[in-house]
Amino acid sequence: MKTTHSERGAVSVEFALISLLLFTILFGIIQFGLFFNRYLVYSGAAREGARVASVRGDADQIRLRVHEAIGGDKPGEQVPLGDIIIEPSDGCTDDTVGDKVEVYFDRTFGDDADPFAFAFIPFRVDVRMSGVFRCE
Repeated sequence: MKTTHSERGAVSVEFALISLLLFTILFGIIQFGLFFNRYLVYSGAAREGARVASVRGDADQIRLRVHEAIGGDKPGEQVPLGDIIIEPSDGCTDDTVGDKVEVYFDRTFGDDADPFAFAFIPFRVDVRMSGVFRCE
């Protein structure tokens, strides 16, 4: 007696098993890319604010520059102006030439309105964005 075993459908089962891992890795890479992009935008904005502070910009100019560097008025991306901290609080003066000025603000990643923003990974990350320049 000859018996034949059909392997039809085995490829479908194997793909179903492997595709779970494949798509998990794919969406993880996408998620990390979105996080890293947002991180670079915010850290660049903090540096821009510190640059304006180093050339004796006032607090309103510094905060406005941080907002512009983040990207205008996109919903969910702006940092409230009161949350942008400048140290020393009066910025750079004639007496502080050569001293450091720092502009920083805190951001929470994980509650943003990105298409994949932590949809698959339910955690939040608190990060301090900081820019430091020397007063000129």
